Amino acid sequence: MSGYLSRNTIQSIASFSVAGLTPRTPEAHAALIGTPHRSRTAVAARRGCGCRSRRPKCRLKNDDSENDMTETDIEPSMREAADSVVRSVERFLYLDADLLDRWQLHEWLRYFDPSGRYLVPSTDKPDGDPTRDLFLIQDDRFLLEQRVNSLLTRAAHAEYPRSRTRRILSNIQVWHDSDGLLVHANFAVFRMRNQTIDTYVGAYRHVLIPDDALGFRFVVRKAVLDLDALRPHGKVSIIL
Repeated sequence: MSGYLSRNTIQSIASFSVAGLTPRTPEAHAALIGTPHRSRTAVAARRGCGCRSRRPKCRLKNDDSENDMTETDIEPSMREAADSVVRSVERFLYLDADLLDRWQLHEWLRYFDPSGRYLVPSTDKPDGDPTRDLFLIQDDRFLLEQRVNSLLTRAAHAEYPRSRTRRILSNIQVWHDSDGLLVHANFAVFRMRNQTIDTYVGAYRHVLIPDDALGFRFVVRKAVLDLDALRPHGKVSIIL
């Protein structure tokens, strides 16, 4: 078996993780359930876009990496944000959670920068590098919009009828950085459906930039799960 994921496999991961189906390939199945399949993930093309949106300068774990993903680790050069900034970020994150709990997904999507990324690392490698490691979810702005559109249709039978969710955030910390604001927070997401409660626990690692109209926009929205594996869940059919 090749060590690389094909374009069809990547598309299978995105579509089947939304619909709640079993992927047709071992690579896609490994990505969905969080098993340690050691393949590289190719970044899906932003079809039909062609735009060159503004993107912050990035710090990469590997100097030879060609990926332009913004790093979300704390560096000594960073300084803690003022209390007023922390309060503003807290309100923004509470709004983010409220929109998702109320399934206002199109409204929620407005808070993503055109260059934004939504990331969920695999459970076996939570500190993985998106340029080298398999992620459960690795959406650019285009793929994220497709995910949102799918979740709001009957085609996503894992979420039709929609599950009820409740998000709890704590320990929100904010640092200034040349790329914007680095935000760390703990989360617990409870998903209730068919008399079953699924619990997703982990940490957010976001990068935000200021926006005059919206307050902030996501450049990176990263949810790192503390679970050893996606069991008994079997999938991530909601946006964490």
